[in-house]
Amino acid sequence: MRDVWDIHVRYFIVTYAQKPDGRFDEQVEVAKYLKNRHSRTANVILDFQTQTVEKARLEQNIEPNWSVIKQYYQKVYGDIITALEGQNPQVCDALPPK
Repeated sequence: MRDVWDIHVRYFIVTYAQKPDGRFDEQVEVAKYLKNRHSRTANVILDFQTQTVEKARLEQNIEPNWSVIKQYYQKVYGDIITALEGQNPQVCDALPPK
């Protein structure tokens, strides 16, 4: 069975769905290409190849600040973000030294 990291991926996509009790479910996926449904239903789309925020909308648009949004998801999905940075080396080159 192939691992998702055997295929180069570019996008980090987050979709929120409100449950009847008012809380939210969060679905995260990575993709090589964006599909029409991503543009329609996703709340956050990060492009790790160009280091841009393709979409950032919760109940209203939020500031499409790459560093702020990426750092927020890095705290929760660190392994995924690190893998995306590894597949898109220009992102790693842009990071400040540790």
